Order: sequence, then C-alpha cells, then structure tokens
Amino acid sequence: MNPDEYIVLAGRLAASSDGQSSYRSATSRAYYGAFHIARDFLYTLGITIPCTANVHVFVQRCLNCSANRSAELAASLLGDLHAARNRADYQFEDGRAGTQPVAMLSVETAREVETLIAECVENNEQIKQGIAEYQRRLSNQ
Repeated sequence: MNPDEYIVLAGRLAASSDGQSSYRSATSRAYYGAFHIARDFLYTLGITIPCTANVHVFVQRCLNCSANRSAELAASLLGDLHAARNRADYQFEDGRAGTQPVAMLSVETAREVETLIAECVENNEQIKQGIAEYQRRLSNQ
C-alpha cells in the first residue's frame, strides 16, 4: 500500500459533511499517511526502524537530528500531526478535535510533510550522515 492513499482518504473524509467521526478519522489518517511516508524514507536510508510504540518519536527525532532543514521542518509538522491525531482519537471531550477546519488543516499538514520528505531525497546522504552522527552521540551517553 502507498501511504499517500491514507492522505487521499483523509482528504475525502475532511471534505465530507458526515460530522465528528469523519473529521476525527481524517486527522488520524492524515497523520498515519505522513508518518508512513517519513518512516519509509528513513528505511530507504538504511535506518533500522524499531517495531515498538516508540517508533513515532523515533521517526521524529531522526528527522529532527538530521542536519537538514526540510527534514527538521517535516519532524516538527509530524509532531504537530501526532498531537492532533492523539486528540482526535482519544480526547472526545475536545470538541474542536472533531471539527472540519482541524481535519482540513491535518490534511494540508500531511501534504506539506510529504512535500518536505520528497525534498529530502535530494539530500539523502547528508541526512543519513546527520542521523548516524545523532545515533553515535546517543550511544556514547
């Protein structure tokens, strides 16, 4: 499956008039589409991706510590999307999380992450080296 399909689905859900369940689902799918695009990019660099709940933070940290501006911005936006996804999926008392504007913003943000990751492909060696240096620093602590 192509992770972009999640973002396409999120766009359809966000554009619907079906209410909170669709809008919350749009935010969730937008996040997972962007997350898998970023994760897949790291995988193509040869980065070992953990199969744990910490994978979400791991992907953000790798991008953020890559010494590449596009990757760092993608990490920041991915963090914002992750927080929005948690609100949409778990905080039903947060009525704003179930609104169309939040869903639409989530889709736009996921598309921006996708664009930034595409820009990263041009600098994949620099990014790979930046992540390797970050991982070396972690292992020396």
